Amino acid sequence: MVSNAELKKKKEMAQAILENQNINMNAWYEEKYDQVIAENQEVIIEALSAYSKRNKPESRV
Repeated sequence: MVSNAELKKKKEMAQAILENQNINMNAWYEEKYDQVIAENQEVIIEALSAYSKRNKPESRV
């Protein structure tokens, strides 16, 4: 696991590189979040479906 100091250095370096390329850090993060979600969308849908089936309220008569 990376230490906080190492993580801070990596973040600073990435931010400097992105700034040099005129890329907004928040926009870059958003793109990465979207990428992770897209890559795992099937798993997320399956998990939500299974959760819904298990937690479906009983029908009231």
